Amino acid sequence: MKLLTDSQRRKLSDIEGAYRHNLHHAFRFAFPRGLCAIFQQYYSDGTGETAFHDWVEEQLLTEPLARFNRGLLNRQNQCADFLSKLEEEADETAKEYIRNIKSVWDDRVYGMLQYGFYLGYRCGLAAIAEERMPQKLEELEKKILLTEFELKIIDTRYTQEALEENGRALTAYLLSERDAKKRSDLNHEKEDRP
Repeated sequence: MKLLTDSQRRKLSDIEGAYRHNLHHAFRFAFPRGLCAIFQQYYSDGTGETAFHDWVEEQLLTEPLARFNRGLLNRQNQCADFLSKLEEEADETAKEYIRNIKSVWDDRVYGMLQYGFYLGYRCGLAAIAEERMPQKLEELEKKILLTEFELKIIDTRYTQEALEENGRALTAYLLSERDAKKRSDLNHEKEDRP
């Protein structure tokens, strides 16, 4: 069963092509901002707790930057509008499919913004490390950790412990379910024997 008509699939293909184009521009937008963020943290006394927010999320909404970067935000909004129109044409079964596509592409573009920012950030950090000023790098370490935490690259120890505990609990549950299934299968085999 086809969820979309041929015409709708062609429209969807065009929209996804525009989203792929946005991935490239998201990277080009975010990479230099990562570079700027690490140098700002290095040369200023502020903590830089929200470097990604300050340098990417907030600047993405600034009109001159959006225009300079060929309107990444505008193209994102156009793609969303096209998907909404396609969703209006589709039947109920296909609407959920289209909503999921929009969500996936939005996550990909946001992920590319994070990825580009972090690569620029690490590139700048490598250049700073070449200066070989260990006392200044020690001061920068807190800012680096805060930035990596903001990007969800690292977790707090508390979060790591909670995840480990949840993982152990899930493993124990899955093993107990597997053992219960084996016991059940054995009981059924015994019952089936004459």
